[in-house]
Order: sequence, then structure tokens, then C-alpha cells
Amino acid sequence: METNSLVSIIMPVYNTEQYIESSIKSVVRQTYHNIELILIDDGSLDHSVEIAEKILLGSKITYQIIRQKNTGLGSARNLGLRIAKGEWICFLDSDDMLSDNAVDHLMSVADRDTVDLVFSAINNISDVSDAIRICNNGKVVSFSQKELQFHFLKRTKVILAPGSIYRKDFLINNSLFFENIPWSEDQHFIWRVLYHIKGAVWINEPLYQYFHHPGSIMTASKVQAIVDSYSSICSLAEYYSNDVLIGNYIVPRWVMGTINSSAKFVDFDLWKQLWIDLEGKKNYKILFSFPDKKVKIMACIARISLALYYNIVRKRK
Repeated sequence: METNSLVSIIMPVYNTEQYIESSIKSVVRQTYHNIELILIDDGSLDHSVEIAEKILLGSKITYQIIRQKNTGLGSARNLGLRIAKGEWICFLDSDDMLSDNAVDHLMSVADRDTVDLVFSAINNISDVSDAIRICNNGKVVSFSQKELQFHFLKRTKVILAPGSIYRKDFLINNSLFFENIPWSEDQHFIWRVLYHIKGAVWINEPLYQYFHHPGSIMTASKVQAIVDSYSSICSLAEYYSNDVLIGNYIVPRWVMGTINSSAKFVDFDLWKQLWIDLEGKKNYKILFSFPDKKVKIMACIARISLALYYNIVRKRK
């Protein structure tokens, strides 16, 4: 179905002068033309906004730049959402990119009656040259609410907060704004989206170019941010209290994902303390019955030996 609905692309900006040129240019190159770009300067201290504005001044893109004190990614996205005029919302991080025809592909299926969300496959890149500029017409798959919740729980479908498009009325009517938590705010947001959603469509083409920064490390302060976010993640179980499957596993599965990713960046002593703070023993016990064989095996290994588990996860790609 062809559509010409306005799409609001919301881009928070904070100190990304190394990457923002490619990100802004990916918006300017969009083959879908009914776009407004809302750029939220979240108190940047570098030249990010100046670089973006220089590119936008020479383009035909409708845009506005909103400046605020540094209050974080979620707050910036929320501000953009409130002032957006589009029927559809697309969040874009200022160090990532869209393929040139990303919005075209997303909007080609967006106006189906049962769709509140359209998302796609992702291309993980470490350099701008790795980005896929033009995507083909990939397979389109529709999901019911329950199907998508199950896929997201099992990690068989990745849904990022940025790069997807959301019906604006759906977000506003269900008060689906980003919460001020220091870690996993995107996953927290997506789980609440999936609670209210009627249906969604996935496009099997890597329309979003997700930048993995080389040399990323996890500091003790980041580990503390994870611990500080744990109670907010636990509230999701209450959100899904009427759904036995999701409500039972949503927190333990998040704990395993966080424990696994942390093992690649921190030493064993700090990692073990994180395990304790995230109630690893309790949460992994619940995963003994998780509906995925690999998850169950890993939970059993952790029960046998934390040191063995840590070393296995560290060596995995």
C-alpha cells in the first residue's frame, strides 16, 4: 500500500561529532520525502549540532533544532515525540544510520489497520564504509502481539527502539514514553510497547545501520548503572503479571543477557558482584524451565560453577 503520511525522525544529539555527519546525510538521502527531522541538542559540548545544521541548511529536509540542558537520551526522545507532527515516529541515534530507502520500505507496510510498529533486520557496522546504502525488497512478516512478545523474549527477533517506526497515536494514547533509567531504557520501552501493541510487521532487510564503537569498555560506574536499573526492569514483571510466560521469564532473561554481555568487559570479581546484585542465583533457577534449550543449559552451567560459566561466556563471540 502506498502512503504519503508524514514521518517524524527524532534524533537526540550529545557529543557525536565523529559520527553525526553520516547520520544526518542518511536522513537527507531518504527516498521517502514526506519527512520532518527533529534534532534535540541534549546539551552537547562539541560541534555535533553545528555539523548537522551545516548539512541540513543545504538540503530540502524540513527540520527543527531544539536545545535543552543535558538530561539524557530518553528525555530528549520524549521531547521530540511530544512536538512531532508526523503520523509515524522514527527514532534515530546520532551515531547510527538509515539505509537510503529505509523509510520508504518501512512506510510501504505501515498503514495496515492492525500495525502499530514496523521494524526490520539490522546491519551491525564498525565503520561507515560497512553501511548498506540501498536495500532490496525483503520478505515481510506479520506478527500478532503474543508472537512478537515470545520472539523478543527468546531473542529470536531483535527490536531496537531506534530504526523502527511507531504510530504516534499509539505511543501517545498509551503513554509510551522513555523512562529515566540509566541502563536498558530501550529494552524497558520495547517491552511496554509490546504490552499494548495490536500487531507489528517485520521486514527482512537491514534497514538500520547500528554502529558498534571500537574499544568500548564497561567501567565500574556502568556496572553500578546496571544495578541501579534492576528495580525498574523488575517492574516489567508486574506489567505482565497476567501473562504467566512473559511475567515469569522477562526479568531472568534480562539478567542472563546482562550477565553475559558484562562478562566480556569486566574482571571476574566485579562480574561476580554483579551476579549477586542482580540476584543471579534466584533468576537463573527460574531459567531452568525456560522454553529454549541453550538458555537452560547455560543456566545449569552457572549452577555448577560460576567461574566456568564466566569463562565460557567471555570466549563466545
